[in-house]
Amino acid sequence: MRHFILASHSRFAEGIYASVKLIVGEQERVTILNAYVEQGEDFKKRVERLMNTFNEKDEIIVITDILGGSVNNEFMNYLKRENFYLSTGMNLPMLIELFVQEKTENDTKKLLENVTKIGSESVLFCNSLFSKSDEEDF
Repeated sequence: MRHFILASHSRFAEGIYASVKLIVGEQERVTILNAYVEQGEDFKKRVERLMNTFNEKDEIIVITDILGGSVNNEFMNYLKRENFYLSTGMNLPMLIELFVQEKTENDTKKLLENVTKIGSESVLFCNSLFSKSDEEDF
């Protein structure tokens, strides 16, 4: 069974998931992990406890906020675990596509390659788009 963990510094994961729910509805098997919200929390232990709730056959898809950040780095420790998939650079287009495609795409690696590409391609400088389309009109 596939499980999803959206993890970020502070409440970013919680907020972006609220937007996901508004657009595509409540999703099953989603865990939100807001890091460093409570004073003195041991994030490493929180991740460890969460990861221990899954069995070996479960597919675990983790999406984090930023490469090289402490949240992503903590999950990097699980890359050798079977059926564990980690992607970073979480954004709304990426998550919408993840939850739409996951219902029909059985190949998890392909699913994450697709949604990561969509997430990356959705980051644009709109002024440049406007200027380029203006030039094409002439």
